[in-house]
Amino acid sequence: MWRNPTRCRRKAYKFEDATLVSDKGDKSTLILYPLGKADDTYQVPESVTTIYQWAFCDVGLLKHPYLPSKLNKIEKEAFYICDGPEDLILPESLTQLEPYSLSNCQIENVVLPSTMQDDWFILCNTYGWYSGKPYLPGVVRNFDTMPYGMREGRDYTIQYKNNAEPGTATATVQGMGIIEGKWASLKKKVK
Repeated sequence: MWRNPTRCRRKAYKFEDATLVSDKGDKSTLILYPLGKADDTYQVPESVTTIYQWAFCDVGLLKHPYLPSKLNKIEKEAFYICDGPEDLILPESLTQLEPYSLSNCQIENVVLPSTMQDDWFILCNTYGWYSGKPYLPGVVRNFDTMPYGMREGRDYTIQYKNNAEPGTATATVQGMGIIEGKWASLKKKVK
């Protein structure tokens, strides 16, 4: 909230269960999670379709945020410096995960929905791309056209297993140099 005082003064807000939400009648935007809240679990209200920029910024005690089934947008830096959550399950309704929405956080596991429309996002200081489409041999090379110019052999390596015949293939993408992380067991049916 400290980074966003101007935008907050221009709109109407309401507290619901100690959480600041928009007061457009539908309470569709979660504006701010209470910084001093000591609970380790939190269910975002079902009416929320958008999580506002910095809504969960610098929240350290929250271990299990449960997102609503109708959520469709998480704004940039919504979970910025959010050290608490261990796992985050993004609902199938989510279509927009803005850049840096999960940056500088310590979330260990993120479950991505197949409905995502954005081609890329930044996850915990590591780049990850997901289009909602199966990754098939050759398709992963689309990383070369991504905004930061990632190149196979320089920034990442790809290993394929069990993909000689139609069926299920496993691709493992390993980051190199400044690109950290490993995306393994991306199993999809190959026809």
